[in-house]
Parts: sequence; C-alpha cells; structure tokens
Amino acid sequence: MVMVWNLIERDSLHRLSGLTYLRELLLQPDVREDGNTLWIMANPKSAATNLGWLAENGISVDPRYVYMAPMYGAEIADDDLLALLDRLRPRHIILTIGAGPRSASACTSSSASPICPPFHCIGAAIASSARPGEYSGLGWTGSTSAGFPLLLRS
Repeated sequence: MVMVWNLIERDSLHRLSGLTYLRELLLQPDVREDGNTLWIMANPKSAATNLGWLAENGISVDPRYVYMAPMYGAEIADDDLLALLDRLRPRHIILTIGAGPRSASACTSSSASPICPPFHCIGAAIASSARPGEYSGLGWTGSTSAGFPLLLRS
C-alpha cells in the first residue's frame, strides 16, 4: 500500500513496523483515554500478553473493551462485533491479529458498522515486543483506515 501511494502521490510515505505505529498511536490522548478504544484480540492467551504489555506501558484496558475475534468461515460477517460497536461506540478500534483472512475479516466486519471509527491493524506487534524471539522479522506493519497521516509523511 505504501509503495502504491508513493508511486501515485508526490509526497512520500514511510513504512512503519506495527510496534512503531502502535507506540506513536498510544501517544494520542484520545486513544489512551479509558473507554475510547476497542481492542480486537486473537484469543485469550494473546489477550493476556497484549494487556500485560499495555499495562506495563501505562495503558489500562477495561475488559469490556476487549473482543476475541472468532474464526470466520466463508461468509465474512460478525454480528457480535457489530452489536458491540453499536453499544460501546469506541473512537478507535485496534486489531491485534496477525495477517491473514482473520484480520481482513475483522476489518471488513468492523467497517460494515454504521459506527465508523478508525481501525488500526497492528498485527502481532505487541506479542513480538512482549515475547522477543518468538517472532522472527516477519515485517508486521501498521495500517489505519483513517487519521494519523502525519505520522507517515516525510
């Protein structure tokens, strides 16, 4: 995506790792504010790792704002996620699932909501930081559906 942007536009974007993107994102006051961010996690073990890392970095997350993404089938739909978005109305969604159909499915489901906060796909950035050595240079990159272009512009 970054390469396409750089080819089409005159200004230049730089790729960021998911962890670098996340660290910059967490500097934003509205992301840090309790109840503003919905965290989509892969499973309870991943959630424990991610929430532990966030707590160590001064971010406390209310368990109501953590959603365990299901394994999606052929149909990409998640009525539970849509209902949660409608009920909580978060200002941000942070997807902590590595690349693959599951992360794309969660992004697609959340973008189908009439509540359209920006979603930030950070992949396994937290897990790779919290458990060094378990992830080998897979090049996880952060991406966003809206907002924070200043973080990327040269």
